[in-house]
Amino acid sequence: MDLGIIGTNIRVTRVSRGLNQESIANELGISITAYSKIERGKTNPSILRLDQIAKCLEVSIFDFLVEPDAKSAKTGAVTSLEVENILLKKEVTYLKEVIENKNEIISLLKRES
Repeated sequence: MDLGIIGTNIRVTRVSRGLNQESIANELGISITAYSKIERGKTNPSILRLDQIAKCLEVSIFDFLVEPDAKSAKTGAVTSLEVENILLKKEVTYLKEVIENKNEIISLLKRES
């Protein structure tokens, strides 16, 4: 089984549920870096770890093992283009928050000077 497929399926499932990597990593008791490596197909997760991730995401391990095209045809899963769109929207939202926070810091610093 291709680790990239497993990782992509995990990421698609997580994103479709509106969860971030940090929340899943915390629930698993691992670092965000370790969890990220699973999603990127850089780490070969054990069956136990896949089961833990599946429970966090409320799906079956099977959902992680099925080829994306077969999964989409059978379950109507989110396509990779939709995932990219979701990720981009979340990134834009995050960056807006970062800018707002920096503007608040600048404003506070100006008041103190």
